[in-house]
Amino acid sequence: MPFDPALPPLTLKAPIINASSLKKLATCTKSGECLTDSEEIRNFRRISQLLPRNSVVDSLKLVIPIEKAAHVQNVTRFVYRLNMIDSEEGGEDDSVIKSRISLGFEVTRSLNQLNGLLEKRKEARLRNRDRKGVLFNIGQVVQHKTGRWRAVVVGWKKATAEPPIIAAKTSLTQKNYKTNADEFHSQNLEEEDRQDGKVPHVEYILHIDESDASIARVRIDGSATAQQNELEPVHDLDLLRLRNPFIPHAFEKFDCNKGGYVPSHVLGFEYPLDNVMGVAESLGRNEAETMVNLHMSAKLVIEGIKHISFSLKSEIANATNVESQIITELDEKLEAIIKGNVLNVADLVSSSIPPSSAKLAIHYLLAFMNVTYRVMEIMWQRKTAKQNIHRIKFPLGTVVKHKRYNFRGIVVGWDPYPKTDVSRWDGLQEIDKNINEIPFYHILADRNDTAKAFGQERHFRYVCEENLENCLEKEKDIDIIMDAMDDWMIQDTSYTPPEEIKFRHAESLGENEEFVDLCMQKITDALLRSLLGVRDATKYQESSTVQLSMDHLFHLLQNADNSDDAFVIEETIKEIWKMHENIDLRWKLDDGTAALMRGDKRTSLSIFDSIIEKDEKCFEAWNKKATCHYLLGDMTKSIEAAKTCIEYNPRHFQCLSGSGLVYYDISQYKKSTEFFRKSLQLNPWSRISSRLSVCLDTLKGFGIDEEVKRDGI
Repeated sequence: MPFDPALPPLTLKAPIINASSLKKLATCTKSGECLTDSEEIRNFRRISQLLPRNSVVDSLKLVIPIEKAAHVQNVTRFVYRLNMIDSEEGGEDDSVIKSRISLGFEVTRSLNQLNGLLEKRKEARLRNRDRKGVLFNIGQVVQHKTGRWRAVVVGWKKATAEPPIIAAKTSLTQKNYKTNADEFHSQNLEEEDRQDGKVPHVEYILHIDESDASIARVRIDGSATAQQNELEPVHDLDLLRLRNPFIPHAFEKFDCNKGGYVPSHVLGFEYPLDNVMGVAESLGRNEAETMVNLHMSAKLVIEGIKHISFSLKSEIANATNVESQIITELDEKLEAIIKGNVLNVADLVSSSIPPSSAKLAIHYLLAFMNVTYRVMEIMWQRKTAKQNIHRIKFPLGTVVKHKRYNFRGIVVGWDPYPKTDVSRWDGLQEIDKNINEIPFYHILADRNDTAKAFGQERHFRYVCEENLENCLEKEKDIDIIMDAMDDWMIQDTSYTPPEEIKFRHAESLGENEEFVDLCMQKITDALLRSLLGVRDATKYQESSTVQLSMDHLFHLLQNADNSDDAFVIEETIKEIWKMHENIDLRWKLDDGTAALMRGDKRTSLSIFDSIIEKDEKCFEAWNKKATCHYLLGDMTKSIEAAKTCIEYNPRHFQCLSGSGLVYYDISQYKKSTEFFRKSLQLNPWSRISSRLSVCLDTLKGFGIDEEVKRDGI
């Protein structure tokens, strides 16, 4: 019988497990390392058979997935037998042995307490075999008739009762739709389901799409409930994928071929006869052919990422051998990608079967993009710091004091301009300068000072330079969270940052600086060339990487079976789109985005205009320009800029979604729907599906039929 899939894996270390026995077990479970076949080795191998097959064994720890009651029982036996091997030889402290025995009794008691839960699960399984009168299946996507929010079914229960009469009125279109509950049930329930003039009354447990909930102003804490006659099935292929943080706990994945969610082991056990209907059959998808093509795309993605990682590692190898924390860490991460070490322990124990090629490709993408983001962020931040370090009053490690709230703290970072919109922040209204042109500092604050100033400890503060002053020498002894300063050198009241933080903020690294700077520039250039080759192999043939192309990434995106995987692919595509052969223009894109994030729309617009002046085909600058015009309220110019972006890059799903939003705001709902659908064909997991749902309801309210086209873009 399955446990909840959210149950974390069990990690065992010494002294719970005898350290000597664990080392021997790790040796014997590695193929090729046991040259002899002694009785002791055979004994260890027999014991290891009690472990679930996806357990991770090494000489220091044992990580075991616990998916069902039998696993707990077997692991208890395993630990007992493993510990008995060396205990019989003596040499262990009696208190350690007693603590292990005590733990064994605790596990036994816990199992007894679980019996009640497991019995209830068995009862639910028997009860839920009766599906008479139940219209919707576990994993099916439905829509509330009045609230118009979409949700996935995670449970149902029924009781014979009079069906409630509903007066359906959508909160999104204010259009009345006449619904007769008796007529609804008479069309969908068989006569044998009726008992004494009554029909089964079915209540569903649902996970609501979080964007729909926001629009409809519905809380999504945990799960929601609704009656059967309040729901209708979703047949629109663009509206089937939902975002809700609880969905991954209840379902294995979204089935792109069937158009519904595959229940977890627990849900599948409790609802044995629920099957997701073939909603997506109208796509005419051949499941076998789809899987083969997906495997080929995933394989090319993996090969391409390994190839790029090897070229980046070569740049490091060709550099002078000087010790550097930044370069060493990047080298180790690239080495792990090349060797295929992209799965962590949690990934290894989360499934009893190896990941598919598509899943493995996601792990490679994630590992590679973590390197890419780090390199690009470090180099952009360093470039910005070099240009502005003369404006910085308080260097890294300075102990400062807030002029208004009197808390002390250490400068652990700074930004030449605020990273976010601070126009409404407390404590800034009295400053007569332009806030967007003043440096802001990341402060690790004194715990006691912030507790006194704000009523509770606030460890990190983001403070305007105008509100800071140097702390007096006698006040520099402060109480901070030392864990946040792990890599810093601390001596009395002196705080020296680690190499990477210094490098990011253009502070001197001493004799290593020239080497680190040169090596990072070479890595950046190689990364730029490689990703440009992925984006356009025809134009950048020398940078082309093992046939890896945008087509393969889009194929993975359109077949992603969960929102987390889709997010990784989506962000990869967006990062590739930002690349430019002129590195200065690439950094300007980040400059413009940073200005937009702090609410300085006009400065941002001028930056993107300057990029377009130098390269009118830079579609990403046109996309950002369209965003700026939209935020400034100039819808006509926004549409024009977006149109230019799409001309240069027809698959720019961000720009297509943005165009839909513009048309939505000017009440051109049919045009809006057209752009939303084009975006969703490219990126099916986009949150824009919520806006599409609103548009469809609005068009229906106006009595306008939409012509759905799926002939590609």
